[in-house]
Amino acid sequence: MGVRGGSGIVSRAGRELARTAAAGVAALPGTGTVPVAHVGRLLSGGGPLLDAYREALVASCPRACEVPAAGSALDGALRLAGTPELMAGYGSHVHVYRG
Repeated sequence: MGVRGGSGIVSRAGRELARTAAAGVAALPGTGTVPVAHVGRLLSGGGPLLDAYREALVASCPRACEVPAAGSALDGALRLAGTPELMAGYGSHVHVYRG
């Protein structure tokens, strides 16, 4: 089962991850390239999942330009939480746990 053959759960998972990234890119106006980074341990180790993700992203979303992550997922959450203009429109989707 290879990535190119499109079979197997890992290949399907990579395609679904790419589909999610492509949906984010499609939601942005314009026609220029959009930087796309991934964080977390699923893709950080390389291997068949990352290969399937990259292959599907290139095929389905020519505007996407893979870039290194500027930080961790927590860094991104902190940036969003600390930047009201980035949070505009998403307030109802955010829950702040106060222990």
